[in-house]
Amino acid sequence: MEKEFIIENGKLVKFNNIKNLTAVTIPDDVSGIAEQAFAGVKGIKEITIPKSVRGIDGYAFCNCGLEKLVLEGGVEFMGLAAFIDCKDLSEIIIKDGVKAIGRIAFGECAIKKIEIPGSVKKIDYEAFRNCEQLEEVIINEGVEEIGGDVFGGCSALKTVKLPKSLKLIGGGAFGGCSSLKEIKMPHNLERICDDAFAHCSKLEKVILNDGLEEIGRGVFCCCNKLKKIELPESLYYLHPEAFAGCRHPNVVVPENSRVERMARYLTYYSVQVMHADSDDYDNIKDSKLPDYIILKVI
Repeated sequence: MEKEFIIENGKLVKFNNIKNLTAVTIPDDVSGIAEQAFAGVKGIKEITIPKSVRGIDGYAFCNCGLEKLVLEGGVEFMGLAAFIDCKDLSEIIIKDGVKAIGRIAFGECAIKKIEIPGSVKKIDYEAFRNCEQLEEVIINEGVEEIGGDVFGGCSALKTVKLPKSLKLIGGGAFGGCSSLKEIKMPHNLERICDDAFAHCSKLEKVILNDGLEEIGRGVFCCCNKLKKIELPESLYYLHPEAFAGCRHPNVVVPENSRVERMARYLTYYSVQVMHADSDDYDNIKDSKLPDYIILKVI
């Protein structure tokens, strides 16, 4: 007789939906889920993964009909693209205790909101890439790193809450988040890597933290709504093309500082840096240059 759960040495290697279930709870004696164990299964709408499960292999649930996922808090390893292409997956509950969100784990899912517990120290590369309906991200205290392209292409993303524990925002992490209007960097952030907010076409307000040390190449590339940004004195590295393609942002820097010296080299092909030592920008803003950066020293 065909079994519903095929388990070998504690690992669930295959699920057969012989009962046409729409909701499944994985047995508590399962410690791992094998590659493609649920791949392509369309009948299941909801699944709960218990604390006993320590690892989820790559593509384990790819192209499923899932609509709701509950991770109870034991996962320490998540393989490549574990839940990719679950295009109906609109609700993901990740409970405290989960330690891993793998690369491209939830790419192209239908979630509108996600909350990451502090037990996850690093959100891996492209974890939520191209989740085009995602509107709100809450990352809780304890998370230290957002990997490259994690939220890249999440074009509906409007609200992001970052924890004080965050130290690094990876390359392209929020690239192409074209609905994002403002972002506040947390107190302990040290690095913003290349293209982290590139092509965030509605980004108007950015608050950088005192303590930030590095802003990489193209971090705010083509953020054409960005009109003013204050650079903290703590900066050790500011890439000359950090504001590539931006139109007329006011870059405010401390006087006679290392940051001022770095900022005077901001350039990107035809973009020119224009200096203003007063609050009167009228003459500068009337410039005929197609692209320029206003550098204000305070």
